[in-house]
Amino acid sequence: MSIPKFTDSQIEAISKIIGDTSKGFTGSEITRLLAQIGIQDPYQTWTKWKRIDYWLSHIQRKQDSPYPVIQFIQIAMDPARFIDDPNLFNDMRTRLNAVLLLNGLEINPSGKVVRTRKAETLDEAHRRASELRQKLIQRTIHSNVLKFCEAEYFQKNYFHAVFEAVKSILDRLREMTGLEEDGVPLVIKVFDEKRPMLSFNKFQTSSEQNELMGFRSLIIGLVKMVRNPHAHEAKLKWAIEEKDALDVLTMVSYVHRQLDESVRTNY
Repeated sequence: MSIPKFTDSQIEAISKIIGDTSKGFTGSEITRLLAQIGIQDPYQTWTKWKRIDYWLSHIQRKQDSPYPVIQFIQIAMDPARFIDDPNLFNDMRTRLNAVLLLNGLEINPSGKVVRTRKAETLDEAHRRASELRQKLIQRTIHSNVLKFCEAEYFQKNYFHAVFEAVKSILDRLREMTGLEEDGVPLVIKVFDEKRPMLSFNKFQTSSEQNELMGFRSLIIGLVKMVRNPHAHEAKLKWAIEEKDALDVLTMVSYVHRQLDESVRTNY
């Protein structure tokens, strides 16, 4: 099924978001963005959003296709452009998605435009573009969790959102220790009862040791909950509702915050 062309109103809305005076790109940045889709813009004295609107409308008509507009959005929303201001990326993505959902599209956390269920009304588009991320933000979900699972959560694929979030813990343990193990064996090796490789306390008193071992048990419980106990893969059938997914993601976020405070030991 082909993607429908954007309406004039949709292109104008996209242009106003990307060319927003306070939160969008500068004039010179817009010139470079347009150049990347083959447009040499002579109208650099025009208002920023009007330049974008003119050229996106022009190239869509010329090629009789929405794909140049999609290409422009993906170039503009390359996450590398927002390293110093990830909040701007999230804000622009939410605003653009409110428009794109009306065409059955959305921008995923990687900045790519992907297909999704089409929003039938403006209210639905705005609600879907903002409500899920806001629920995660309200829980103060750790950025590592959002990075790994936001796409699945946004699509209401709650089990895989939880699965990816738990995987993010294991990936982080490997990154912090250099180990290559996976699953429960990795957790046990990192938080060895006698010689832990990571710790957020001094691991000297019995209270400190119990605290760290309790933390280890929490991670092991999360891993066992979402993985087939006999294979390094997701459980294929596990119904989980949104409210339960939020609770699990909050626990995963707690684990990441504890890892933020953890350091390599001498073991």
